[in-house]
Amino acid sequence: MNALAPAEYDHINRSALEVECALLGTCLTSPNAMLLAAGVVAAEHFKDALHQALWATMAEMAADGRAVNNVTLVAKLGNAKFHSGQSLSQYLAQCAADTHCPPAYVTEFAKQVREMWALRQIAARGEDATHAALLPGAAAKELIGDLIMMLDQTRAVIESRPVAGRMVVDATDAVLARMNQIRTGEVADLFLTTGLKDLDRKLGGGFKPGELIVIAGRPGMGKTTVAVSLARQMAKAGHAGGFFSLEMPEHQISARFIADEAFDGAPSLGANEIMNGHLDNTNAERAIDAGRAFPGLALALDDTSSLTVGEIRTRTYTFKSRFERSGKKLEFIVVDYLKFIRASDRYRGQRNLEVGEITGGLKALAKDLGIAVLLLCQLNRETEKTSDRRPELAHLRDSGEIEQDADVVLFLFREAYYLANDPKGDPARLAEVHNLLEIICAKQRMGPTGSVCVFCDPGASAVRDLGRTA
Repeated sequence: MNALAPAEYDHINRSALEVECALLGTCLTSPNAMLLAAGVVAAEHFKDALHQALWATMAEMAADGRAVNNVTLVAKLGNAKFHSGQSLSQYLAQCAADTHCPPAYVTEFAKQVREMWALRQIAARGEDATHAALLPGAAAKELIGDLIMMLDQTRAVIESRPVAGRMVVDATDAVLARMNQIRTGEVADLFLTTGLKDLDRKLGGGFKPGELIVIAGRPGMGKTTVAVSLARQMAKAGHAGGFFSLEMPEHQISARFIADEAFDGAPSLGANEIMNGHLDNTNAERAIDAGRAFPGLALALDDTSSLTVGEIRTRTYTFKSRFERSGKKLEFIVVDYLKFIRASDRYRGQRNLEVGEITGGLKALAKDLGIAVLLLCQLNRETEKTSDRRPELAHLRDSGEIEQDADVVLFLFREAYYLANDPKGDPARLAEVHNLLEIICAKQRMGPTGSVCVFCDPGASAVRDLGRTA
């Protein structure tokens, strides 16, 4: 990384050294301060090389249960003189003497050291990006991706919780307090209604913040149909969200949203008809009326293809900021779908590890932001070899990491799809199950598994509770 030599960076470097000295002094004079600060900042976050070495040694001593003070540190490192002419013991004494804040401020000092590190990272990588962008043959998309990934990694560091965490009693007290607030109506419950009552019941109330929900199926099962309808219904219920359409362009997804909103039973209004404009006056009015519902929905759409998890994360933060400016809280995102998420070069050619990197990154995003992340993915062909073609967890394509990282796995199964494509299919049975979609909850970390059946009109991108087709 480039050194920050320009004069405009001097104030960052000076401030960093002052705060680092204050942090060291506080930790050397207070027995408990080191344990608190070690969970917030690491040696590599310090600007000064001596400070890095001191902090690494102090953290090691504290982890081993040894006292951390001027005497023990000098005994460990020796008392050599440095460029300033001071011995180590003299320098440590100066740090302690220059610290005028009480030990209670130690975590603030630690956060400031980490913040200064982040600013240096941003400034230095900005310089690197400038130089790289001016080289012959520079590729803008690759440079942007690298820069986004670095910024995302830096943000993850400064937003992380202290390593030490907190006492279990504090966490359990918070859960019980929240439970009572929900019961008394002081706050809304934690769940995001899917708009499907039977599915909500199966999920114990709906999707939960911090969860990675995988929605999987073979081609033709209605993955995007379900994703569109769930996203629209969650938004109509007041949950702000974002929809990443990595496969379909904006106009196709938008037509599906309109068709779903316009659905009021037979005859359905197809997304293709809306998109190509082949509508009579009545259906055109239906589409226009449906479009009037969307200005009031907190639902954002991004149809950029081949995004990395880092880019999805950054754009999700953009959604979050956009909604916060209008007084709303981001509660979910939909990613359609796994195949089109670009992995980093770390596991190039090892698809199972690439998938694990992607699902792990999306799970981390769900947890860090406290949102539900709905990820669509495809099942492998093995499901076609089962007697009834119903999928199982073993049929998740490419990697067992999907099952491991997901909090909820929902499989989609439409018997009508197979009957319609089977020359020997039973017409009576086809008519019976024509609009049935089975949603199989194959995994639920905090609840039971099982199936629910819903109404589905794929042409209209509509999914509803059985008995409610409007």
